[in-house]
Amino acid sequence: MNTQRSIFPLRREGNRWRMFSALLLAMLAGNAPAATHYVLKDNPGAESPFSSWDTAAPDIQSAIDVAAEGDDILVESGLYDSGSTFYDNCTNRIVVPSAVTVQSVNGPASTTLQGGAGVRCATLLGSARLIGFRLTGSEECGAVWGDDGSATVEHCWLEGNTAVRGGGARGVSLRDCTLRQNTASLQGGGAYDCSLQDCLLLGNSAEQGGGASASFLWNCTVTSNTASDAGGGTLDSVLRGCLVVGNSAGQGGGCAGTESVLYNCTLSGNQAATVGGGVQGGLLFNTIVQDNVAGNASNEWDGSILQYCLTSPLPDGEGNQTGDPLFEDSGSGNYRLKPESSCIDAGTNQDWMAGATDLDEGPRIVNEIADLGAYEYNPPPVPDPQVILLGIQGSPIDSGAPPDVEAGTDWGSRTGHAAARTFALTNAGNAAVLLSGATFSGTGADAFSVQAFPSAVETGALQQFQIVFQPDQALVYEAALHVLHSASNTPSPFVLNVRGTGVLPAHRYVSLGNPQAAPPYTNWATAASDIQSAIDVSLEDDTVWVSNGLYAAGSVEGPGEVLHRIAITNAIVVRSVNGPGTAFIQGESGMR
Repeated sequence: MNTQRSIFPLRREGNRWRMFSALLLAMLAGNAPAATHYVLKDNPGAESPFSSWDTAAPDIQSAIDVAAEGDDILVESGLYDSGSTFYDNCTNRIVVPSAVTVQSVNGPASTTLQGGAGVRCATLLGSARLIGFRLTGSEECGAVWGDDGSATVEHCWLEGNTAVRGGGARGVSLRDCTLRQNTASLQGGGAYDCSLQDCLLLGNSAEQGGGASASFLWNCTVTSNTASDAGGGTLDSVLRGCLVVGNSAGQGGGCAGTESVLYNCTLSGNQAATVGGGVQGGLLFNTIVQDNVAGNASNEWDGSILQYCLTSPLPDGEGNQTGDPLFEDSGSGNYRLKPESSCIDAGTNQDWMAGATDLDEGPRIVNEIADLGAYEYNPPPVPDPQVILLGIQGSPIDSGAPPDVEAGTDWGSRTGHAAARTFALTNAGNAAVLLSGATFSGTGADAFSVQAFPSAVETGALQQFQIVFQPDQALVYEAALHVLHSASNTPSPFVLNVRGTGVLPAHRYVSLGNPQAAPPYTNWATAASDIQSAIDVSLEDDTVWVSNGLYAAGSVEGPGEVLHRIAITNAIVVRSVNGPGTAFIQGESGMR
């Protein structure tokens, strides 16, 4: 088998899936794992301790059973719907002991733990970790349960599970997970007694706390959850930097409960049949509660204590305000603040904000004082396109620099023939560079032309173009290419000075080992000491004369990446002075 596998790209949609590698397993454990065990569904070659893909366990629990503390278990894609370990009054597909990590290779889209009636997908003990699975189909027991709250579920999808409390999860920490369409008959349709960070709670339901109950949520999106009684989004939970939209309940459409505490949250578009369309009860700081609806009264809030919040009617409390928060486009789900919003720099700073991020993963505090709501206003960078012109060797060329052989701006061509040089434009700024013209001036301008010149260069892009020199006489031609552009780092127009020399066909000479060799090798006294050196300076129609000797040194990469003693790539003639009996080109093994 010996199939090479890579750890899946992990990060849920909307948060730019992060790339993970197998080394993550060691980092998660805090030190090098004692062993790695492998799981390949129904593998006929399974052999304990399942230490390779060839001998991988046929099911996950078999690998868990041989794992020691600190071990890691890698699971290949598949539907894992067998296993019946009894724990916590439920049958479990898997029970993971403390300090053991179980991780899928290809992520939740490809790897499923399937529960059943009275069958939980996973129980995690102590500091166990479960990474990259879809957990679904558990009835009555919920998808995942932890015994003391220290187990971690990461980059998982918990979908379509049921329980009395915590239809999706109970007693675990969840990171970067999606909890969708889970149900609890009492509390916490998505999660109960959990810690959630960077999670999406969508379409879950319960009698109380449709999305989550008795939980801590940090930078989560809670949307379209329902509760028949209280807390469509959350009940008696602590929320930091969360977006709570489109939830519904009998009371407290977004959040409810006297134990609720909300910091820097945005509650909008929630509904309650009776009171508290946005929130019922609890403490709110730096939070926006706007455009919620309640059936009987108090569309926005009811029985809550608010400080540094925007809502209506204006509540008692320090720093509160009312009015339009000026969302970018709440109709399309964009609850970020417009530049003129009164919520910007209107909050109160708290200790937890040091080093914290907002829902966009930007700094929680941008301008010394925290904003209101889940999103901190972060002004877009001022457009700053920056153009850089690169010579033939990739080195930058300054505007107005004199012609230079090494940069490629000083070269020659045989009269009547064209010789091109390739240059490049790159953009080191944060906005596209617009190029509106490229024209030559100077006495030699007619001998130069530009080919494939771009009209724009995007950020980080590299656009090549050519300058073609075609002289009609054996003269020196000088010109300046003027490039109009929108870049901020150099004057417009950018001036590229070029020089071309038109030459007649020349004779060049080679004398083996000549100590006086000096380009362009146009006489015997300064003849090249090897053939390739003379070839390299020759132009079309030149003739290279080679004196007697055995030429057995030097190498050059020719066509097909094959080494050659010499390589002729243009229309020149290489001729020995005295014929084949006196001048020899000798190859060697692996060289032409």
